[in-house]
Amino acid sequence: MRDDTYVTLAALEHDWGHAWMTRNATLCEQLMADDFLEVSALGRLASRAEWIAFMERNAPRQLQWADLRVRHVGRCAIVHGFLRVLGSANGHDLRQSFIATDVWLWRSGSWQVVSRQLTASHSHHPHELGLAPAHESDTSH
Repeated sequence: MRDDTYVTLAALEHDWGHAWMTRNATLCEQLMADDFLEVSALGRLASRAEWIAFMERNAPRQLQWADLRVRHVGRCAIVHGFLRVLGSANGHDLRQSFIATDVWLWRSGSWQVVSRQLTASHSHHPHELGLAPAHESDTSH
């Protein structure tokens, strides 16, 4: 059974992905904390401003989550999942799969993503990675 945190964070991940696909910087800025940092699959750090600048030049045609797992720990929620991105980046065709970890923090009455870590995957399906079906939510307090 899915709890409220799972439903909320899954919806926020969807909203963030859709904002990226439509290059909606305003919504991305609302969802991303001022101190957001991403560790890319290439091992590079990107601030919120750097991520948004990249997003404005590079929007995926498709973004798909699978095996989304949410752990609620105090004021934080950690979201793990298999993320597939189809589109272009810096003028090159992009078809990439990642294992993604997003950390969301409850601040001033709303959730904001404070961190993202991407690990490149050579698989295009979560079951090829050996990911067993997961519990969709784990609420730890």
